[in-house]
Amino acid sequence: MISGQTITGGVGANGGGIDDSGTLTVTNTAISGNWASGFGGAMGGGILNESSGAPTISDSTINGNTGGHVGGIAGAVTTPRT
Repeated sequence: MISGQTITGGVGANGGGIDDSGTLTVTNTAISGNWASGFGGAMGGGILNESSGAPTISDSTINGNTGGHVGGIAGAVTTPRT
């Protein structure tokens, strides 16, 4: 669980802010200004969800993230539960 954090300025081939492969829960967190920089399809500037379950995100902001294909949230399940 990630709660009460600011995640900004992250850079990764995919998942610049958060690269999740488990069960992700985000609460009261700002995720902005992150960059997925990988060649040939960088995804998930803010969050890359590599698991088969949807992340749970509440009372959080995800904005200003960039990626070659998807800037905000990308992955196996791209519609988060709120």
